Amino acid sequence: MTEAASMLNLSPATVLRQIRAGIIPAQQYCMGAPWVIKRGNIEDSHLIERIKSCSKGPLSSDSDQKTLVFQQRSEMGIMTWDQGQSPRSLSSPPSRSLTTSRSPALLVPSSA
Repeated sequence: MTEAASMLNLSPATVLRQIRAGIIPAQQYCMGAPWVIKRGNIEDSHLIERIKSCSKGPLSSDSDQKTLVFQQRSEMGIMTWDQGQSPRSLSSPPSRSLTTSRSPALLVPSSA
């Protein structure tokens, strides 16, 4: 399959997709065995034209698809929690606020 992909200037995944779609003629003699593609079929000019006409470009954007926003601020590394805003404050009364130091793994209580 990799040889056929390089001859057609396609990725092996695209060749497999087109075999399954019936565009590229190939045989698989038993499940799990490699696909057998005849060299004559790959070199056929009609097949090459069909492959080029079937190749889609990248998918167009879908206006209904939501975009995930992973980071909303450009600055990271310093995190402060005000009184009543820490995750612990949801189940217990607020104590003192916590502030992280420059080291992201070290929590230091701020002065009260």
